[in-house]
Amino acid sequence: MARQAHLFLTFLMVAAVPPISFSPAAAVTPPESGYYKTVQNDGAWWFQKPDGTRFFSLGVNVVNIGPPKGEYRAAKPEYASFRHYSTTAAWAEATLARLRDWHFNTIGSWSNPIFHDGPLPFTVVLDLGAAAGAPWGDLFSPETAHKFDESAKRQILPLRNNPNLLGYFSDNELGWWSDALFVHFIRQPAANSTRQQLIRLLRSHYQDQFGALQRDFHTGNATAFEELGHRGRITLRTRGRGSEVVDEFAHCLAERYYQLAHDSIRRYDEHHLILGNRFAAWYPQAVARAAGPYVDVISINTGADWKHGEISTFLLKTLHEITGKPILISEFYMCARENRSGNKNSGDIFPTVATQRERAAAFRINLEALAELPYVIGAHWFQYYDEPTYGRPDGEDYNMGLVDIDDRPYREMTAAAASLDVNTIHRRAPEPSDSPNMSLVPSLNSDSYVWGEKLALIGGSEASKPALPFADLYASWDRKSLYLVLHTADYLDRHLYPEMQIPQSDAMEWTVKTAAQAETLHVRFGSGIPPVVEGGSTVAHMRQQSTRLVVVLKLPASFLGTRQLTEYDSISLQSSLASHGGVNRMQWTQVLKLESHTSATSAPLRKKAK
Repeated sequence: MARQAHLFLTFLMVAAVPPISFSPAAAVTPPESGYYKTVQNDGAWWFQKPDGTRFFSLGVNVVNIGPPKGEYRAAKPEYASFRHYSTTAAWAEATLARLRDWHFNTIGSWSNPIFHDGPLPFTVVLDLGAAAGAPWGDLFSPETAHKFDESAKRQILPLRNNPNLLGYFSDNELGWWSDALFVHFIRQPAANSTRQQLIRLLRSHYQDQFGALQRDFHTGNATAFEELGHRGRITLRTRGRGSEVVDEFAHCLAERYYQLAHDSIRRYDEHHLILGNRFAAWYPQAVARAAGPYVDVISINTGADWKHGEISTFLLKTLHEITGKPILISEFYMCARENRSGNKNSGDIFPTVATQRERAAAFRINLEALAELPYVIGAHWFQYYDEPTYGRPDGEDYNMGLVDIDDRPYREMTAAAASLDVNTIHRRAPEPSDSPNMSLVPSLNSDSYVWGEKLALIGGSEASKPALPFADLYASWDRKSLYLVLHTADYLDRHLYPEMQIPQSDAMEWTVKTAAQAETLHVRFGSGIPPVVEGGSTVAHMRQQSTRLVVVLKLPASFLGTRQLTEYDSISLQSSLASHGGVNRMQWTQVLKLESHTSATSAPLRKKAK
């Protein structure tokens, strides 16, 4: 990447920090020991510096100068460093001093290249797949491999000798929508190489038995694989096993992507870490499984699941178990309606609280929760400054900054960051405890999705292979009711079905049975289908945000065979969850022992119920 001459200016850093020269990296390749790597020590994963020091990477994304003077428009105010600093070097000096004072130790992605020769490790996003149209482009075409190679060569050669480079992200938030990708490629022309690969996969899966394919798919006018290879489309049959083939194709497509990305990066750089492709808050398990052999670190952009900052860990734990690799949270975020940049936080996309004090408290809880996970190796905040007052070109207008658009720090946020020693927190990272309590909580209220601090995680979950857990189940209670809260992630595309209608039988199905119940409750929900309860007079509420779903089920004491619940009651619970017409399944079997505030403190989300 070419750099402007003024980016090579030398400037002095804050007191006690030696002068840093922002000049091109040395042409001599450092020894292999001179690169960052990952290590596992006492059960916890770490980044390791070339000198052997282990660290948890606490980074900040988008540490850049904003629009240059000639492009700034006062009518659309946004962060612009020239308004506050005489030179880019002066801005970099002040910004780096701030970040170090706030205990950040990594320069995240989309940051100014001036930091490439500074004292902190940095990351870059190569956009290899995006440049080739992945995953929607013809990945199996020879031309696609050339595009990956050309893009990697152009970007990596100027960086590969830089000792400060932590590693490469191959891409950011590619569209790994398994169902939609299957539909997309079955509709491509017969000459499309990836469609041809899909037809070969179908023939292999069904052992060239077209009748077996027809038990899972509607095949239209096609009556043989030869006809399907030249023309025709297929759609899922209700309650069939076709979703297994959809997952197989997603794995096949992802494996091709990750191999292309890995090989093109390693062709020009044998040493720096490959950090994955930054999943967008969700991933198909088949895609994650394909990534494992080709990355050093698996990365995901994801924020808090509850507004007070807590997280549901199934998504991260399963990602680690699938890939066997440590996880980098490549973006996490929290916003406040009270802000100085005029951000409206439109669309309810990211967790948003009322005040900066609440935002700082949630940031602290969120970061501590991540650092306490032994398989999480770092977390990068999004982003250094607030988004523009009237939004980015894509419409995002969130209060995500450590500083506002006028370069003024949010003191509550920066003080919270400065007060945390993430290395110490991570060093004592425990495995989730098996012995927390359930605590008394208020009744269900209008904001029923933010009582996370009152919930206890129910242990004992199992998933049917090849799927790993894809949900967490929580519980809480008061005198009148038991509350079960299911947190899951799922995606089912209506275009896979005839007439683009997802049948209720293929939606997610959650079952609940207790010893006192005569019948099992069935709750169907997801993919745009509101929760429907069968088998009892109870009610379920659902909140859906993209692929993430929270379903709250309130079980009255009378439903559990008693007039009211009391301390030391035990409830024998059996529950299951199925997705994609029952292809993926998991279950919980647990005895819930109720305790009150007088005998137990509120149990964190990460803990399991007794």
